[in-house]
Amino acid sequence: MNDKPNTNENLNEEEPAEEVTEQAADDIAEASVEELSEVDQLKLELEQTKQALADAESRVLRANADYQNMARRSIQNVNSAREEQIMSMARDLLTVMDQFDHALEIDPDKTDSAALLEGVKIVRDTLMRTFEGFGITRLEVEPGTEFDPNIHEALMRQEAEGIESNHVTMQLQPGYMLKDKALRPAKVAVAQ
Repeated sequence: MNDKPNTNENLNEEEPAEEVTEQAADDIAEASVEELSEVDQLKLELEQTKQALADAESRVLRANADYQNMARRSIQNVNSAREEQIMSMARDLLTVMDQFDHALEIDPDKTDSAALLEGVKIVRDTLMRTFEGFGITRLEVEPGTEFDPNIHEALMRQEAEGIESNHVTMQLQPGYMLKDKALRPAKVAVAQ
């Protein structure tokens, strides 16, 4: 007759509920750990992906900068080579100019025409050697040569005995070639 409730009886009645609660808590904790691990793994993968993307962006920026630098250097190299070639040709042409200046200093009263003509020939030969040093050659066209519009410029058509139609009858002015390209075509007359 005790007014106090029996604690043992209460415990026995509550035990199954506690067991269920503890089991549920363990399951929830286990699931949380698994979920947490999965979340952590996803976060880790996300961070690794972000880092890989940042590295790739950095490599792209560096590659773009390297390309722009290379393009700029290439243009500078081409311009520098062009200037060097012009300077080289100009230096060689200055020799010809010096020869002209020397010829103009000669007293015409003390020089005969044969000596003057010989001086002009020397200057011309020096100029041709300079041209040849740069791959420029004189194009002489013989009568009877087939007309080639790539290296000849027809100034007139004329009748010519013994020369086929569309063949050169005479050269009016020589042409000049730069390696295999016409610098100036030879001016010619062509048979009709």
